[in-house]
Amino acid sequence: MKRSKKRMLLLLSIMILVLAFPAAASAKTSINKKKATLKIGQTTSLQVLGSNKKATWSSSKKNVAVVNKKGVVTAKKPEPQPSPQRSEAKSILAR
Repeated sequence: MKRSKKRMLLLLSIMILVLAFPAAASAKTSINKKKATLKIGQTTSLQVLGSNKKATWSSSKKNVAVVNKKGVVTAKKPEPQPSPQRSEAKSILAR
């Protein structure tokens, strides 16, 4: 369970970084947190460093975490993990 929460937060952090900064962004801009571990209902704030421009924040998985226009991320629930599937001959892990 802890592993799935960490994986969820890592994926969320990467998605936020990719969506927050367009490809043509200055090399001097960065984000204040590279990753965060949150429990359900906890929040953390994200900020763009090195730029005065306003960032547009969004989450591609709103059922896992949401982010408001000020960059406050709220964890909703862990990201669903693949479940093992069994066949007659051998075990298969669905991905």
